[in-house]
Amino acid sequence: HLVHCLYHPYDIQLQLYEYTDDHWVSLTEVELGSNPPGYNSYTLPESTPLTVGGLYRWNIVMVCDPARPSRNRVDIAEFEVVSPPDNLELSGDTALTQAQKYAAAGLWYDAIALLIGPQLTPDAISYRETLLLSLADIELPELSEQLQFIANDASSITAEE
Repeated sequence: HLVHCLYHPYDIQLQLYEYTDDHWVSLTEVELGSNPPGYNSYTLPESTPLTVGGLYRWNIVMVCDPARPSRNRVDIAEFEVVSPPDNLELSGDTALTQAQKYAAAGLWYDAIALLIGPQLTPDAISYRETLLLSLADIELPELSEQLQFIANDASSITAEE
């Protein structure tokens, strides 16, 4: 799951790249249309399979002004695809419990993706903020600041969901 957070509805583009032979190769570019403010998730179609062990980068392009592409905002994240642990049992669990199990297994994006939507309990919303702040503590400084901002501003986004 690819997860991003928006504060205003913009047209969104997803660009996905794979690192191979010492350079980034474009896999797909998807027009996601206008997403509502708040946390959003996108699942790749089965026609775009990712390989376990592969290194990928996604760019989320927020088209702020179609006439001026230089004003677009681009959020970038690199990730490695891993297999979930064999002992990860999720059936019958709530979204919060599943997210806790994914996070414990180190599958941060999957955990956060489960905690998106208007039907979340206050505990799930609080856990999402905790995940974002925890992730911010271990990321690069520039990404850490962005994640802390998103987590700290989550209460205003949640109120609008």
